[in-house]
Amino acid sequence: MEVEAVQGTKDDPGPSIERNISHQQSRIEFVEKVLKKGDSQYDKLVEEIKGGNFEWLLALAKTASLIRPTHRSLSKAILGFNWQRSDDAARVACSQLLTNLATVHAEYLRPIFLMLVRHLNAQGGDEALLDLDTKVLEAMHEVLHATISKILRLRPTAGPVLMPILIRLFPQYEDSVIQ
Repeated sequence: MEVEAVQGTKDDPGPSIERNISHQQSRIEFVEKVLKKGDSQYDKLVEEIKGGNFEWLLALAKTASLIRPTHRSLSKAILGFNWQRSDDAARVACSQLLTNLATVHAEYLRPIFLMLVRHLNAQGGDEALLDLDTKVLEAMHEVLHATISKILRLRPTAGPVLMPILIRLFPQYEDSVIQ
């Protein structure tokens, strides 16, 4: 019975889950403070996002409405997310962040779509994509496609922003789209 008390049960999740929830809530509060008040810890937040830490990406996803165009280094860190080298949890967290950001702030639609589509197009000059294991590449593409689809569902007016990007980055398909 001691083991159940440490690990938790179906009815009582136990201290580890509560601790994780508490840590996530602390991260959200930290991000809110930094983004609302321009706290001196802003650079720390940017570094965490650059590092692709999924817990910080999730916290930022929950506070995407607080991100402003004046948060340039944070925006750059988000759009510079390393899809190739990140794990699945970080990709999903980044997907949530990008979806929330695109649905809350229309000015981020174009840079978000541009970044997502570039990562779909290995022929677009990104040699790192060519070095990935097929399963990793498929998993990454699945999250990228799902992110684009979700943004289009949540913000139906985003299609005209996406189409010129697709035509430019996938010129090999332009003829079949026009016909």
